[in-house]
Amino acid sequence: MRSAAGRRKPLLALTPLWFVLALGVQQAQGQPAIGGSQDCSMETLAGRYVYAISGWYRIAAGVTAFADAGSFDVSRDNTIRGRSIASDAGRILRRELTGTFQVGTSCTGGVTLRDSSSGTQIRLSFYAARGGQEILFIESDSGTIISGRAVRQRTACDLGSLAPAYGYAIQGTLVTGTFLGHFADSGRLAVGPGGNIAGRSTSSLNGQISQRTLSGTLQLSADCSGSVSLADSLGNSINVAFFVAAANGELFFIQVDTGTIVSGRAKPIVGSCGPATVMSQYSYAISGASRFSGSGFTPYADSGTFLGNGGGSFSGSSVQSNGGGITERSLNGTYDLNEDCTGAARFTDNQATDVSLQVVVVEAGKEILFIQDTPGGTISGGAARSDSPCDPLMLSGTYAYAIGGVGPSPQGLAFFADSGFLQTAGDSSFQGSSLFSIGGTIRVGALAVRSL
Repeated sequence: MRSAAGRRKPLLALTPLWFVLALGVQQAQGQPAIGGSQDCSMETLAGRYVYAISGWYRIAAGVTAFADAGSFDVSRDNTIRGRSIASDAGRILRRELTGTFQVGTSCTGGVTLRDSSSGTQIRLSFYAARGGQEILFIESDSGTIISGRAVRQRTACDLGSLAPAYGYAIQGTLVTGTFLGHFADSGRLAVGPGGNIAGRSTSSLNGQISQRTLSGTLQLSADCSGSVSLADSLGNSINVAFFVAAANGELFFIQVDTGTIVSGRAKPIVGSCGPATVMSQYSYAISGASRFSGSGFTPYADSGTFLGNGGGSFSGSSVQSNGGGITERSLNGTYDLNEDCTGAARFTDNQATDVSLQVVVVEAGKEILFIQDTPGGTISGGAARSDSPCDPLMLSGTYAYAIGGVGPSPQGLAFFADSGFLQTAGDSSFQGSSLFSIGGTIRVGALAVRSL
């Protein structure tokens, strides 16, 4: 949801659209969600939703970065009212949004919004998933490259309704004058009595790795919106606005400091951890940037699976894209996990590449969030516990998605966003349709039947 058009290290940063077409698992816009086969109506969608999104839009000089987080109410009379905080190339805007929506029985629909602060009209195409618990969307205005997801918001909160700790793994863009910084960060924040916060994280700014501690305070309103003020051990002040989701209490947030283009999610840490917490198969799709040189970078994506043995070692395989060059890999490594659910991992692939990670386990082992702390890249993401073994029949159904990346265009690589749905009968084939933006040019696509 777009508005009109120093080496500082913030805590929280947006999930950018520079990854190379990685349909994801649990990381930002990438997670498929069972959707379009349901029957939908105004009643299905009525209620309050929260979101945190990121993307780009086209300007005369190229593209500029954008982030937004907020909440909105969907009414049974086809109207929408919401509020949000956006960062438009580092300029922080507080907005009121009003509009209308239409939804069909296939759970696809459209939204037309007006931003009262600028008068800008915003159009979205969406797919409702999980019985209206989630909405996957893409902005359909020419020149925009923005997609994301909204989930139900919790409607009543107090400090006691928050988790005792949260983990996150995020990426973002910083602007100071003409300096553009690509940023990744992952860490753990504990929420103490009275809203006091303490934590630590590992961050990467254009491939330079830093570790820091964090302290501050949290304020939470009864309507489940709130704010965080933090200071880190590197001398930075960080201010964040957030909204609490209904399903698992995760926090959708945006940083509100000028010069940061920053949004993301923080997930609850449940109980204590040890090596045996990671005794499952996990799947992941991650993104980032590698090989920084001057003002340029190489877009990176990786997707695969690994199996943790519960005793400190793991193995797996993946397919990675480094600047569009595709490589298949095998992975073998070890991990350490502390009682507070933070830890470290190291692995070597079949190309003799050594990689080290800082990790945080959330939701009792349901997901592992991490950042690569090998210097030279800004790469972070999450791995979700997955079923094993799998067969095509397990996938039977309809899946909605909203993703971002970098894709081919007549002018070379360009930023990319896509939202659509896929249908499969569990027979190793699928079909679907999508609305996508390549460099800000909006197109409609039909997805051909292919072998899975």
